[in-house]
Amino acid sequence: MKAGETYVASGAFELPKVIMATFAGIVAASVLGVIYAVISEYNPFIYLQILVLAGLFIALSFIIGKILRFAKSRNAMINLVVGLIVCFFAWYAHWCLYYTQYAYDMNFFAAFFNPVETFQFIKDFSEARSITISRSGRSSGSDISGIFLQICYLIEFAVFMASSIANRKPDYFSEEHQCFYTPIEAYVEKNDAFDEAFEKAHRGNYNFLSQMEIYPTPNDILLEQNAKIVKLEFNYCEGGKDDSILTMTEGKLKIDKKKNERSFSSGKKLVKDIYVNEATDEAILKTNVTSSENA
Repeated sequence: MKAGETYVASGAFELPKVIMATFAGIVAASVLGVIYAVISEYNPFIYLQILVLAGLFIALSFIIGKILRFAKSRNAMINLVVGLIVCFFAWYAHWCLYYTQYAYDMNFFAAFFNPVETFQFIKDFSEARSITISRSGRSSGSDISGIFLQICYLIEFAVFMASSIANRKPDYFSEEHQCFYTPIEAYVEKNDAFDEAFEKAHRGNYNFLSQMEIYPTPNDILLEQNAKIVKLEFNYCEGGKDDSILTMTEGKLKIDKKKNERSFSSGKKLVKDIYVNEATDEAILKTNVTSSENA
């Protein structure tokens, strides 16, 4: 690719690998759903349940991300469909386990391969069940049933499925080298020198960054609150230095004095998904590696 051109995902995917990855994802997600069901059944604390649900979201996102990389999918629709299938089976498997606990003549695999009966159980169970939730340290709790319990189940279902949306955007992929890009995040101060050099730079030629102090994290930037900084989202391919991708976003430095932590508050994009020349590639990589070794 030529420096200055915009990266666009090709939309390609390898169908055999997508099928294999989807089946592997269904198995992994089903196991995860069973684990979630066991914890949920015996956990009476609402705050802990929220943490467990958040952990499930992270775990499902991790599984989907791994299988999509295995399939080398660069197609947003394929990513979404695979993600929805995997998330659905995680949710479905946790209900199958519930079914086995309340129907003595039913085992997990029988419930899993009998969706008509299982969905009837889900409907009847959500309409008739009443659960008690409590906070840690309290002896009494609150009962939830009827429409309120069904709303809770709908929220739970939405969290299960949300991981599919989180993985919809394809990761950067080099068609020439047939590999995914490696991401790097770094930061520079947005001062007069940066503004002047950026204005003069040709699109895709930002080797002026080699003359600037590049910081690996916001915590390394010793500036005042609301100082102007630029986030560099750099993606490079191990196979070559001629097709790296850069996004630059201007923003402000935020300081949490209580935690003694610094963070980036995002603003507008200066450049987005632009192929850069080799000089820019070397400027960012060299500075980032040096900073990491000195950390």
